[in-house]
Amino acid sequence: MPDEPQIITGVQFNECFFDRCIARLNGYRLTERHSLPPGKRNVDYIIGNFAVELKILELDPLSSPDHQRSIQRFYREEFPRGPLNVTANRRLIRLTGQLSQKYWRHILGRPIQRALADAAAQIADTKTFIELPIRGAVLLVNAGAFPFDPTSFYRLIVDYRACYPEIEAAHALFGLPTIVSQGSPPVVTYAEVTDSNDSDALALGQRIGTSIKTEIELLTGKQSLETPFALGAGQPKPMFTMTPKGILFRRFSP
Repeated sequence: MPDEPQIITGVQFNECFFDRCIARLNGYRLTERHSLPPGKRNVDYIIGNFAVELKILELDPLSSPDHQRSIQRFYREEFPRGPLNVTANRRLIRLTGQLSQKYWRHILGRPIQRALADAAAQIADTKTFIELPIRGAVLLVNAGAFPFDPTSFYRLIVDYRACYPEIEAAHALFGLPTIVSQGSPPVVTYAEVTDSNDSDALALGQRIGTSIKTEIELLTGKQSLETPFALGAGQPKPMFTMTPKGILFRRFSP
């Protein structure tokens, strides 16, 4: 088993962390200034004219009994004669094409879908009692779902977000340091997973990304440094690279 990615020392991507990030943007928790009507749900934050719901994935989807049953059912249906072992050590299964899409979108991707569906419902409710012209946004954070890689995480958000028109802007932080190429230091990535023509949504994402960067610098005592990375087209650029000399920073927009 490979070692789990090293988490940034001194940084926890929890609600307290993001409360500080949002306050730095002159945003606030909705419940601090607005009364919640009975039977209504609310988003976490108001930032300018955006109602922003924070969703943090803290659990490995493979640890869920429901997901384990779904995976078992998937293999029973697709490989009725038993597991398909394709490597010499007979421990790995390689899925391609439609099987790969089905596995990611309908099994491992379900926590992302549920998070976005829940956020869309909260945004819809919030719009019924906030006397402001607000737009809906979500900040989805992977702080513990180790099976996801950054590219799959962001692409699943893009795919599922299209199902929820209430979510007009989506931003994502992959808070599990990963290795983007052999020999490179671990990186944490942040993405503005939104319409590239939506200037307001992009501006919101950039402000959130900058605030996250600032908060990590304050907690670690290390300054962020710009650095280039040679990644393939469509691959996420790392936001933070932890090195002995500092934390290297880059943002990307798909």
